Amino acid sequence: MNQDEDRGYAPREAFGFLPVEPFVMPHGEYAHAKIHFNDPDGNSLEFISKLVNPKKIKNRMYLSEWEQINDCRSENSE
Repeated sequence: MNQDEDRGYAPREAFGFLPVEPFVMPHGEYAHAKIHFNDPDGNSLEFISKLVNPKKIKNRMYLSEWEQINDCRSENSE
């Protein structure tokens, strides 16, 4: 996330989550990992990625917690 900050895209708090890492919002069989930020012009934007939700988790949480519960690792964690 630091790379984006260097370009003027500052992650921001959203849905009560601090901008320390992506957070996950589950929706039934799927979930979304996301980061909210403001661009240099002040527009509110988000990066979002679809995830499967095999355990039908309903609670919002940080991505690291999600990966721990689902016993998975992101590609960047190796």
